[in-house]
Amino acid sequence: MRHLLFDKRVCTIEQDHEENLVLTILDWQKKGTIEYEVSKMLLSLEELAELKSLNNDRKNH
Repeated sequence: MRHLLFDKRVCTIEQDHEENLVLTILDWQKKGTIEYEVSKMLLSLEELAELKSLNNDRKNH
C-alpha cells in the first residue's frame, strides 16, 4: 500500500498496539495532493467507525 500511494514521499505506515493504522507523512504537501486526499478519507472512515460504535452502544442499552 505504501509503495502504491506514496512511492516518492517520505512516510511510514505502521500498526499500533490497538491494531490501528498509523500513517506518518514527513514531507507534507499542500491541499489537493494525494496525501491530503488520503488523510481526508482516513479521517472520514474514523468518524464513520465512531458513529457506528455510538449507534451500537445505544442499541445495546
